[in-house]
Amino acid sequence: MNLKIFALTLFLFLGISNIHATENAESANIVDTNSILQNEQVSDDNYSPGIINYETVAFKNKCYKPIAVFVHYLNLNNSWITNGYYRLTPYQKRSIFYTRNTIFYYYAQSMDGTLVWKGEYGFRFKDVIIPMRKVEMSINDWGVYTMTLTCN
Repeated sequence: MNLKIFALTLFLFLGISNIHATENAESANIVDTNSILQNEQVSDDNYSPGIINYETVAFKNKCYKPIAVFVHYLNLNNSWITNGYYRLTPYQKRSIFYTRNTIFYYYAQSMDGTLVWKGEYGFRFKDVIIPMRKVEMSINDWGVYTMTLTCN
């Protein structure tokens, strides 16, 4: 898919928010994750094992389909980062980023494009605005926060 067509498709549904994943293979609201990135990436310049004074944010795919995830978060250097895509195989749990902030945003879709988790907050990634959902974590102690994605 051409990047300009992809960007136009995203702009058409940027303001629409879904609470549950939607199944519609013929929908124009599908993000072609393969056209954005060829390789997965995970990076956070200030990760340091040992004393834990940050939250690890993990995503768990409780769906029978592989899923790609994009995230927008405040990293450990206090810079807002938009990253993706992170591929999750069916039923896989994967740590994606580290933060001291209680808010992050995400967008996800199944690799076949039939399931989409999107929101009303647009963030730029490689010249494309991606409509992400806002998550406000409740943190009592540093550790692991898991965002679970399901098919239903």
